[in-house]
Amino acid sequence: MTLSELFRKSYQLNAGDVYLSLLTATNVFSRFWFLKGRETLSIATRLKLITAEQSGEDDNYGSWHHFWGLVLFGYCHGATSSKLVGWLESMGSQRVTKTDEADENYVNHHAGPVGADLRKEIENWSSDRFEASENTRHAN
Repeated sequence: MTLSELFRKSYQLNAGDVYLSLLTATNVFSRFWFLKGRETLSIATRLKLITAEQSGEDDNYGSWHHFWGLVLFGYCHGATSSKLVGWLESMGSQRVTKTDEADENYVNHHAGPVGADLRKEIENWSSDRFEASENTRHAN
């Protein structure tokens, strides 16, 4: 499963509501975030790798969890706030685990602005643009 496949399915299930689609994707991974051995879960074994293995630890599930959570946060609160939250998450995690999780740090740094950019794109959608393309399609 890829990020876009998960989002597409969530978008369909939520009848085109982007916020609910992101929330659904986030909740899929929130259920097992604390589980040791989460990489062996059925859902985890079907996930495409979204970062290069930088840390030597196999925690793709954690990267997906952080990605969707921070995309949702960025969508709701913007790029600046989401960058701060991602940085705080990385710092807090390093203090607690005493390890540098390069994969999750990368996701924490970049995922929030993805959500913020998505929000901007949606806000800039023009209904005129869609109506024009619909009229053109029906005229042909």
